[in-house]
Amino acid sequence: MGGAFLSVYVDPGVSTHLEPTDPGWVGAWWLGFVFSGSVSILLSIPFLMFPRLLPDSHLIKEARMKEMAKSYKSKFGEEEDKDFTTKLKSFPTHLWQVFSNPAWLFITIAISTSIVVLA
Repeated sequence: MGGAFLSVYVDPGVSTHLEPTDPGWVGAWWLGFVFSGSVSILLSIPFLMFPRLLPDSHLIKEARMKEMAKSYKSKFGEEEDKDFTTKLKSFPTHLWQVFSNPAWLFITIAISTSIVVLA
């Protein structure tokens, strides 16, 4: 987007004797940011007209909370009463569950790769 405005001088209202082929020419690279920001703001206006919460969304939220609480109790409820050694023995199982989660695995690989590229 910024490349399209490089043929315009950096100060659009100022007349100059320079031409775009001159080595001293500085194009209006910043106009692309202004244009993109303006378009983004204009396109966001319809989204601001939606209500904060849709009708009956509280019912769906309550049902999800109940389902999550039931799932949490069935998976982890029995571990609350266990002693430290039993929890320590179950640690490799829980660690394997984390490492076998594809979303977590690929996000971790992506972040690690980007850190290596930036370093």
